Amino acid sequence: MNSHLINHGDGVKDVAIYVENCKAVFENSVANGGVAVSPPTEMADENGTLIVSTVKTYGDTTHTFIQNINYKGPFLPGFQPHPLKEIFNTFLEPIKFEKIDHIVGNQPDLMMEPAVNYY
Repeated sequence: MNSHLINHGDGVKDVAIYVENCKAVFENSVANGGVAVSPPTEMADENGTLIVSTVKTYGDTTHTFIQNINYKGPFLPGFQPHPLKEIFNTFLEPIKFEKIDHIVGNQPDLMMEPAVNYY
């Protein structure tokens, strides 16, 4: 992540996307120009099961596809909350995150359609 910050400044390294069929989306993305980073892999713990895969898309950005089989945990299998409490959370109102308006993946001239073809 440090090298990404040095090269790009603040930004998004990976966009996680919930999908209905992780294997099909991964295979379609790779067939259309996405570069395989990690194939569909089952992850499980006592909270259930997910299938996760990742492709490198445009620039240094990756997209992770997540298929939720029956997972009920707070994040990903194996996640453990940090043992220290956030001190600010004891006296500030909780931040209510409602939605993301949009995400931009800047493309060079004439390269938007090849990026869209990943999907």
